[in-house]
Amino acid sequence: MSCWRKEIQGLGRREDRDWQSVIGRRIFVFSRGKKHRELGLKLGAEWAGTIDQEPPVKIQSSIIFAPAGSMVPKAMGHLDKGGTLATAVLRIDQG
Repeated sequence: MSCWRKEIQGLGRREDRDWQSVIGRRIFVFSRGKKHRELGLKLGAEWAGTIDQEPPVKIQSSIIFAPAGSMVPKAMGHLDKGGTLATAVLRIDQG
């Protein structure tokens, strides 16, 4: 059975409102904060971990809400072939 798999990175106050857009999907939450990972599970995520952990399956669509450019390569590593990565807010060091 095919099922859309979506990754949400940086779950927090603002992103809680976006949860409605993913109902009916398999959701995998990545957050450095334990409280936010627990919130993701409470809201119905199938799995929650940190960006350094591998999800149980490859991801088809990922949204990064956290403004950390260093997360991009890690999130791309979670993607399935042909997967999509969107960044909501991003700061990349010029240094």
